[in-house]
Amino acid sequence: MKKLFNTIFWVIVLLGIAAVLLKIIMGSLSKSEESEKQIGSLLVSVRYNQAEAGKDKIFGYRVPYDIVWRTGSGDATEIRFSESCLLGGKKVKAGTYSLWSVPSEKDWVIILNSETGQYGTRYDPSRDYLHVSVPSEKVPERQENLSIAITEGREGQPVLQIRWENTRVEAEIREL
Repeated sequence: MKKLFNTIFWVIVLLGIAAVLLKIIMGSLSKSEESEKQIGSLLVSVRYNQAEAGKDKIFGYRVPYDIVWRTGSGDATEIRFSESCLLGGKKVKAGTYSLWSVPSEKDWVIILNSETGQYGTRYDPSRDYLHVSVPSEKVPERQENLSIAITEGREGQPVLQIRWENTRVEAEIREL
């Protein structure tokens, strides 16, 4: 009996080590990117794993319309606000959130979720903190690599910009 428990113990230990190694290997396959911007006293940063389009059609195909998407590759994308602010006109408390979205042809729903640190397919809608609807724009120049950045919008205001393939989505960020 003792031999059986000893064998089970070592099998569990080896499976745990294999899981950690797999996570390290899989994590190294996705290129991690970061973007941050100081907006007055507010610092906004986003960390995500970049995905490549290749020759694929992305939105409506590889990333289906009207279904929650992890907005990146690998681990869930994280966005951090150093203090309370407005995102797309809605109040956000200071903190770190995972970033999800529901793409569609005409507009997207940007979702901030209070759960962080999870792999990108582990979405729990009961932990949603905020939903913001923003317009989707088709742009002529194709973007091969997914880009999620805190940047300057068309009117000079800071925005959370998601850009991939021929699609651009922007959610305005403002200090309170």
